[in-house]
Amino acid sequence: MDIRRVARSVTVVLLLLSAAVPARAADAVGAHVRATERGLSQMLAEAAARSATLQALIERLDQSDVIVYVEHGVLETRLQGRLRFAGARSGWRYLRVEIDCRMDLTRQIALLGHELQHAVEIAGTETTVDERSLRHLYREIGFALDSRESRFETDHAIETGLLVQREWQASAQAMATARRAANY
Repeated sequence: MDIRRVARSVTVVLLLLSAAVPARAADAVGAHVRATERGLSQMLAEAAARSATLQALIERLDQSDVIVYVEHGVLETRLQGRLRFAGARSGWRYLRVEIDCRMDLTRQIALLGHELQHAVEIAGTETTVDERSLRHLYREIGFALDSRESRFETDHAIETGLLVQREWQASAQAMATARRAANY
């Protein structure tokens, strides 16, 4: 048996088992966006509170048949974030978003917005149910980043990531101004 097939099967089983147990409030920002660790859950909650765009993405995913697990990782060179299709079962589709933990907080928030935009793109197409249909979707709405078509991108996700970053930074500036004003 191929090691990748075994790893993929184990991942799907773990996701399905975890989906059967309701997420604790500290682990879920929305019902369909779930963090794999408490610190990341807190980051997600704060980012959603400070970015209307990010909050809107989460709300759209909460209305879909897509469950997104967000986790930190150490990604290969030139990758800062990625989304992977984890599986589909019983009317639910499961995605994994990985954000490189070596990025600064502002960059991580922007990457989160970028990757959740991809999740919304997938949620908007009921026919995206596996890796093959995922590649087909991104050939239609995006563009390949390599000749093997193993990595794709969309202009909308790039723009969304930048917008979330601007909202996060504006919120930080407003908070700093309010703190300075309170100290006078």
